[in-house]
Amino acid sequence: MLSRVSLSLFAAAWLAPLGAVSAIIPLEKSIYSRCSNITIRVTASTTGLALPPLPNLDKGSDLDSFFGEIGGIVSNAGNKTLGGGFFISGHYCPAAPDAPLSSQNVTQVLVHGGSYTKEYWNGGVGGNPDDSYSWQIAASKAGHATLAVDRLCDGQSTRPDALTCQLVLSAEIIHEIFGKIRSGEIGDRPTTPILAGHSLGSLTALLLIAKYPDDVDTVILTGYTNAPRPTSTGPSPLQFRQARLADPVRFPRSRNGYVLGTNSNARIGAFWAGEFDRALAELDARLGDTIALGEFMGVPAPTNFPGYKGKVFIVSGALEASLCAPVPQGNCSLNTTNLELFKAQFPDAESVKWYLPPKTGHLVNLHKSAPETYGIVNTYLLNGSLPSADEPY
Repeated sequence: MLSRVSLSLFAAAWLAPLGAVSAIIPLEKSIYSRCSNITIRVTASTTGLALPPLPNLDKGSDLDSFFGEIGGIVSNAGNKTLGGGFFISGHYCPAAPDAPLSSQNVTQVLVHGGSYTKEYWNGGVGGNPDDSYSWQIAASKAGHATLAVDRLCDGQSTRPDALTCQLVLSAEIIHEIFGKIRSGEIGDRPTTPILAGHSLGSLTALLLIAKYPDDVDTVILTGYTNAPRPTSTGPSPLQFRQARLADPVRFPRSRNGYVLGTNSNARIGAFWAGEFDRALAELDARLGDTIALGEFMGVPAPTNFPGYKGKVFIVSGALEASLCAPVPQGNCSLNTTNLELFKAQFPDAESVKWYLPPKTGHLVNLHKSAPETYGIVNTYLLNGSLPSADEPY
């Protein structure tokens, strides 16, 4: 059963899911030419929620009403085993040789948020002229290999029944992928995985370390905060509709319960703030991917992680309008109480640090601050240091 906090996190995700994109922008050819799309066969199972079958939600008003009922459905759900064999789509970039981080022999596993795909980590909105928004290219230049994955039910990965798409199963799949990285099955040699998530991808990362606290020694949580939000009892301002009806050209065979936000202005208002390219934001809103209702309904979010002894690095935009309430204009940098609470969530962690990119909203990778943010992340991974103003203690 979900706690009140986990339902609050669910509400934050529901009220404004992320705009996805499907095009890979032109990147620095000398690096990008060494990257490749891969398909990973994974068998995984775990305990999730036993949710009742979805009604037909083709009628918009029925879907709006259903969102108002989700809290009760989730609270009353029992448990069941979720699992099977799945194909997970990934984009792999090797580390540049002789770079500052190359001696660490690390592969970063990158997990996108709701209604995104793996392209989020590669600048994933078409029309951008350079690689400024690519986390993968920045990491490769610094010396880390990266594997950006489409979570189960997203992008080019397997898309089962929408209620199977619970984040606990995605976390289990990432755990299995870690084993393939350590064995050298993924990459050109065995490497050590670290984990970075964005929004629902960060929540997936937390579900993983709650169950497997020794799985990884560094977790980077982007687009994430522990600030509680009230559970909504009405339809989302994103105006979700069945994907096959909202965009039959892109999603002609989408299954019942795979939905698409149709209010572009609401999406832009929720996830973009400060300094960004308005044309990029509009394109991002038009190219949103689906999100399965199971990603909302099966989110048993832990509230603390006493067994995790590694490092935690939180990177959330200073203007997180959707996630950093209740402070003026959703400004995370003013929400010092919640920042301090991060340390309490990870009592046994080696360190808990954060960086708040200025003039930046929820989409950390797609604001103009992205190149500076990547530099700060890579410096942190090199020696654990941050700009002095952002040292939490």
